[in-house]
Amino acid sequence: MYFYNSHKDKTPFGAIKTGENCYFTFKVTESCPTAVYLVVRQADGGYRKFPCILENEDNGYVFVCRHSFVSYGLYFYTFEVRYGEYKVKIGRDADFNAAENSDLEWQLTVSDATYTPPKKWGGDIIYHVFVDRFNRVGEVKPIDYGTIHEDWEEDVDVVGKDGVYQADDFFGGNLKGIIDKLEYIKDLGVTVLYLSPIFLSHSNHRYDTGDYMQIDPMIGTEEDFAELVGKARIYGMRVMLDGVFNHTGSDSIYFNKEGYFNSFGAYQGSASKYRDWFYFKKDGTYDSWWGIDCVPTLNKKNKQLIKYLFGKDGVMAKWDNYDIDWRLDVVDELPNEYLDELTARVKRDNPKATIIGEVWEDASNKYAYGVLKPYFTKGQIDGVMNYVFRTAILNYAVGGSAVDFKRTVMGIVENYPKENLDNCMTMLGSHDTVRALNMLAGVRFDGWSKARQREYQLSYEQIRLATDRLFVASILEYTLPGIPSIYYGDEVGVEGGEDPINRRTYPWGRENQNILNHYKKLGVMRGRHADAFIGTTEIECYDGLLVMKRVSERDSVLVVANTTGTPHNYPIDGEYVDALSGTVYNDNVFLHNNFAVVLVRKKI
Repeated sequence: MYFYNSHKDKTPFGAIKTGENCYFTFKVTESCPTAVYLVVRQADGGYRKFPCILENEDNGYVFVCRHSFVSYGLYFYTFEVRYGEYKVKIGRDADFNAAENSDLEWQLTVSDATYTPPKKWGGDIIYHVFVDRFNRVGEVKPIDYGTIHEDWEEDVDVVGKDGVYQADDFFGGNLKGIIDKLEYIKDLGVTVLYLSPIFLSHSNHRYDTGDYMQIDPMIGTEEDFAELVGKARIYGMRVMLDGVFNHTGSDSIYFNKEGYFNSFGAYQGSASKYRDWFYFKKDGTYDSWWGIDCVPTLNKKNKQLIKYLFGKDGVMAKWDNYDIDWRLDVVDELPNEYLDELTARVKRDNPKATIIGEVWEDASNKYAYGVLKPYFTKGQIDGVMNYVFRTAILNYAVGGSAVDFKRTVMGIVENYPKENLDNCMTMLGSHDTVRALNMLAGVRFDGWSKARQREYQLSYEQIRLATDRLFVASILEYTLPGIPSIYYGDEVGVEGGEDPINRRTYPWGRENQNILNHYKKLGVMRGRHADAFIGTTEIECYDGLLVMKRVSERDSVLVVANTTGTPHNYPIDGEYVDALSGTVYNDNVFLHNNFAVVLVRKKI
């Protein structure tokens, strides 16, 4: 029999740094092998074998290999056990990393030791604002494109006048509206204010940039932005901007397909200085993101484009002067060299800035267009939007197994360097997903028309069930590694299906106070136990319950959750207090279904 578990038998656990010693302990309980080798494969090819040394024979035959990696990168490994000329390949099993006769490899992420991550406090919380739909103050600037809703409480459009949805209906949410609600946001414990794109555009989402150098006049001026950044800082908040550098809008000063701008755009002829910033074909058509012709793809090898965006007087440098962080849209689409230029510019301008990329899968082993992305191994970016955690949380909260949750979460904890994991966004929703409350009510909109989705409302019983599940899901969101991120309105029970129904206006004066109070308590809890949330993570499954420990040198919390469908008891070693409700538990915690607690040891 062979025994090896990467969670227990590799020291240190998880990702390592270049030059750091790593110990692999492999155990054989039957006849002693003549040799054991650690077999390492680098992701871009090539194998090497390293001998394991027999250390003791007290309880089986224990072999240890000590090795450090000179080069950062993604590695995979197995073990080779030899009995004379006979060889046995030992890999991991499909579930719990235990050793078996298998071709499946263990992953080892090796990050560049010279990378310096942004300092983490542990109590950070992100608030994600979809600017047009959050709050408006003052008159809305008239436009000669699209429509403006006069009534803030109107529902969103799902089809345009021409029968096609163009994302050109506006509610006029603006920067002054965000400034007006900074105290509200701060009461949630927020430390990072993440804004959807704010640059000039002719859509309500503004992911089709019209001019990177100009804030959209509908949402305000550069002076308004400076005021927002300054006042947010007074409230202890940094501002994070959404950077869209894979494509522009077809309706932009660079492309100018509609002739709206006073510029000679790329679409208007080959003599345009912007022509080579895009990919044109001989027939006059052009490449665009996912074939959507209103967002033409940028030629990210063009030196003039790179200078314009990332040069010392370029786009990034201008906005970096405001001491802001960045979230990068569709970062998988950005070639490695292009992303290197972008991140280097930001870090030169502001070494303390955090850069988060939009990635939907495990970012440690992400390939895009056949190329491995060194997001974490090279220190290209600081973190990603952790959609993997989102899926795990939501699946568990609607009755999924604790075992599946543990497998998914600990896989990410093992694969991500800790400094990057601590900088990832842990969220239940975003502008690209169905609203959390609908997901937790078990509603799926597959195949539904947008009109049908807009008319759908949860019943009272559905809201009660979804709220109970939301309390469990949000507790996990706030206690897992990373930075919890609230998508505006989720904290007050906003409903909605797919885009654009998930982008309704914030319901000022009509909030679900029960949910809001819960989120405020979560914010207080996270601030009080900040040290624990940059500590280690352990997850256990006990009689169907999910048990998670977050432990640092100075603090610890114990999270216990139940979504099994029946009440359960969980034994504890002494007296604990629920950090959210204040309930005191002694020796035992009773959890009814769809219930979770965040326990801290009661101080004497």
